[in-house]
Amino acid sequence: MLDVSTATWLARERQLVDRSRAGDHRAFHELYDAFAPMLLAVLSRRGLAHADADDVAADTFKTAWESLARHSSDRSIWFWLHGIAINKAAERRRTAGRQNAKATELGSFADDTDPPDLEAALDFPKHVSRLHTTLPRLPENYRTALQLRVADSQPRETCAQAMGLTLAAFDKVCARAILALKELWHE
Repeated sequence: MLDVSTATWLARERQLVDRSRAGDHRAFHELYDAFAPMLLAVLSRRGLAHADADDVAADTFKTAWESLARHSSDRSIWFWLHGIAINKAAERRRTAGRQNAKATELGSFADDTDPPDLEAALDFPKHVSRLHTTLPRLPENYRTALQLRVADSQPRETCAQAMGLTLAAFDKVCARAILALKELWHE
């Protein structure tokens, strides 16, 4: 790890930033080598798991590379990178929190360790018939979401793309579809 606290380094850093703005990947790699360990340490202290900290750091540098031309400051680039990383870590936590809440609200099939219900299995034809009469009562976008995600077992990203939605919008449609299906089922 480089000593990034010296005046010599700050002059070198400004040169590296200027070269990186001009598209010099080697200069940007030198900035990465200097600041990635410090970012990882900050992210780890903020409670991110090692793999999550790595992902956030990588995403931080990707964002920095893409928007470096717009960045201008007399201060060390560290402060800018730090801000990007903190914002990305907070977004990751919010996203994880929303996903955990959805999993809790909708129930998690992956963690289902109860033995199969024999009585429900024997009533399977009745449930299938009930499902066939319930599904048409759902709005078309709900039916499509359930078809893609549940019946066709497609990844969320593929489902969102097929429906022309963002991933977050697809998750909302899918969650609402499941809730609507539950309501219709219990009527």
